[in-house]
Amino acid sequence: KNDSDTHADITDREDRVRCLLGGAALFNHVLVFEDIFSMADARKWSSEIFSQAICNRSADVVSFMLVNAAFPHTEDGRPEPFAVVNLFEESMKHGRHEILRILHEFFRKHLSEFPQQGDNVMESVSNHLVPSRTESDLLWAKVWAKEWRTLPMHKPDTLATFMYAVEEMKIPYLSLLAERTTFKAIKFGDVDLVTYIHERPHPISEWAVSTWCAVFQRTSLDMAKHVHKLYPHIPDQAMNTVIAKLLSGALFYRSQLPDFNLHVVAIEKKCINAVDWLVDLKVKCTAQHVATAVTYGSVSVLQRLVKNKAPVDKQTVLEHAVHM
Repeated sequence: KNDSDTHADITDREDRVRCLLGGAALFNHVLVFEDIFSMADARKWSSEIFSQAICNRSADVVSFMLVNAAFPHTEDGRPEPFAVVNLFEESMKHGRHEILRILHEFFRKHLSEFPQQGDNVMESVSNHLVPSRTESDLLWAKVWAKEWRTLPMHKPDTLATFMYAVEEMKIPYLSLLAERTTFKAIKFGDVDLVTYIHERPHPISEWAVSTWCAVFQRTSLDMAKHVHKLYPHIPDQAMNTVIAKLLSGALFYRSQLPDFNLHVVAIEKKCINAVDWLVDLKVKCTAQHVATAVTYGSVSVLQRLVKNKAPVDKQTVLEHAVHM
């Protein structure tokens, strides 16, 4: 073969090794690392191996990689600071309490040695305390179910991971962080975590309007009812902000007609449920709410506001209809 063919063979071999090691990490098959591939291969593809192992809670593989020093090093042989921080972040992102504990116990003695990091290491990972469930996560779940039928997709253990990070790793937990993590926990839908944040590390004195918006963006009202038990005061602007937030999303989908009609209906249903629940809690429907519904062109929400005794006059409707 010519040189280009030889180079292609080497590249193909590396790709195959990388994929096989990643798959073994995903399935927690430590024997593959011990009996089939060399530690040189494991060290070369350590980033992909750790990523897959953390993703599916493959604690045995993570322990094997750590014991055999198969993680990124600096030139003097010390753990690479940013790579270690990234492992902490990945563990929190996926809610892997057991793996976070293994990593922290292994690297604990190195944390104070990290240049320009030191005590700030824990602060740098605070944004990953609570996972963020996104559309891409839902897509990945579908891909997982199709491609890995024999492998269960472990749910994130968000509460245990959060508790370990705050109580054992001593991540600085100030009031600003409490509000941000509460917002994320509500969006993620973890009732137990929301309760823990509110009652243990740093009780929140007031739920922000944005937090209430996150509550009502969920499919059911279960989280709203739970949050209301923890802190019953609802800000004056909560209903109008919720209506505007939800209907702005519906407006986007409405502009994509006819393919997104179901999304519009679902969002408007959330809005109507939020209005009804808030009215039950003695929140009054006002002309401002009517103006918002008209501005975003939602007839169904406007009708529900009228049913809940919101004041409506022709002038208000005409003035705001021009903004539709």
